[in-house]
Amino acid sequence: MRNKNGRLDVNDRPDIQTATKKDYSHSGYDIGHLANAEDFASDCAKERMTFVFYNALPQSPDLNRGVWKRFETTIRKWSQKDHLFIVCGGYSFQKKGSLYVPTRCFKVVQRASDGRILFCAFSQTARTPLSKTSPSRNWRKFWDMPFR
Repeated sequence: MRNKNGRLDVNDRPDIQTATKKDYSHSGYDIGHLANAEDFASDCAKERMTFVFYNALPQSPDLNRGVWKRFETTIRKWSQKDHLFIVCGGYSFQKKGSLYVPTRCFKVVQRASDGRILFCAFSQTARTPLSKTSPSRNWRKFWDMPFR
């Protein structure tokens, strides 16, 4: 269906179900956007499109505000120097309350200039503290990028 501006809007389609703000409320999970709004700050229409629930996964606050945010910041810097192809998401979902929460989140980044692929996967289970899955110095070597 199209919204009042003539754009396709999945939120107006009863056959497509997504999480809602109510589902996230008091769940203990952040709305972890896959395509970050900051990546589209120069285009208001594209930026608005990032604020939909089908562009998000439930993420623990430590993940969303910690290592995932650091990855986004580093990848955004790369994107200012080169074209990138980015695929991210989650897998191995478990139902927790009204949400389906991935036990793993991933991000794959391919640099267009030379085809080099970078990959990150880490745990997001409620029983595994993020400190046990955060990038360490070994991850720096794996990613071949500086994390601060």
